[in-house]
Amino acid sequence: MRTGAAWRTVPRPVLDARVAEYAGGLLEAGCRPGDLLALEEARDGEVLALVLAALDAGLAVRLGRAEPPFAAAFAAEPARAAELAALAGIDQLRVPVPTARDRGVSLERLAAHGVLRAAREGPLPADAAPTAPALLTAGGAVLTRTELDAGVRALHEVGDLLRPDTTLLIAVPLERPWIVALALAALATGTAVAIGRIGDAEELGPDVVVATRAAVEGLAGELDEPGRRARARSLRIQRGDAERPSRLMETARQLGRGRGVRPARCLIVPDGVIPRDLCTDLHVGGTTVLHAAVDDRAAAPLALNRPHRYRFDALGLPLPEHRATAAGGRLAVEGPAVTGGRLADGVPARGGPDGFLLPQGP
Repeated sequence: MRTGAAWRTVPRPVLDARVAEYAGGLLEAGCRPGDLLALEEARDGEVLALVLAALDAGLAVRLGRAEPPFAAAFAAEPARAAELAALAGIDQLRVPVPTARDRGVSLERLAAHGVLRAAREGPLPADAAPTAPALLTAGGAVLTRTELDAGVRALHEVGDLLRPDTTLLIAVPLERPWIVALALAALATGTAVAIGRIGDAEELGPDVVVATRAAVEGLAGELDEPGRRARARSLRIQRGDAERPSRLMETARQLGRGRGVRPARCLIVPDGVIPRDLCTDLHVGGTTVLHAAVDDRAAAPLALNRPHRYRFDALGLPLPEHRATAAGGRLAVEGPAVTGGRLADGVPARGGPDGFLLPQGP
């Protein structure tokens, strides 16, 4: 987790204790199993702990922009927190009083991030059980806890993606079901999880990074002249020149090499195929680009390249326990991590060689 400008390691027992505190705090604040917790701007390690706590307490979690009604909400910006309070008719905004020692009591930590609560009357029934789905998205998708668990299991079983005693850097918000499932799969594997930005890779030295296409291209493109990069780079690689393009070296450095550690082993890009020449550059530098096809109606990617089996021009392969085909120009997916077990109109795609699914196009 990030504390100010620095990162600190939170051992699993400490994380579990914090999750238990948050779960108890949500119940103390008046939330009940089946209630809805809304999350916005989820770029914080504390938010992952809150998601775990909400699921343990039997709450449903809405990812993305919050829409009332909800029993509690998270917003990083105080102004947005106040706006959510007004939208939901919640007149109690918990404001913590700074203490000399952080005891982590109830919702003190979360209050500092803008957690809202509505006071309710009556004790929690002893036989209360979760009645709501696990995850809801701003786009209207609804996933059950069973489907979320299936997504976690599928990502856990992708060969050689997550390794114990390494770090996964999630450089995108926790606002999509498959990202939540990936974080949970990493924790189950013994992989440390950091939620931040792609520039944090230089300090953290992660083994796997999840980042958007724009972030990767921006990180690399800042350091090269746009008009000459593709041809010059391609010619250098073909000739076997010892000199590598400056963009390759600087991008590799920012993906982990800057502090004398190996660059990120894998870079997962879920929102489009980045240019093949950049994939080649990163691969030469030690980082393999793994494209993914994702949809908010599934708790796992619809297709994902593997560290040991990939194509730079492909969206990837179906995950374990899932079957994916390109029907009518879009992915059709069947499997336990998909809402209702079947998704017939996924992202645009077409069939490719050796079972790979390719982006739709000429």
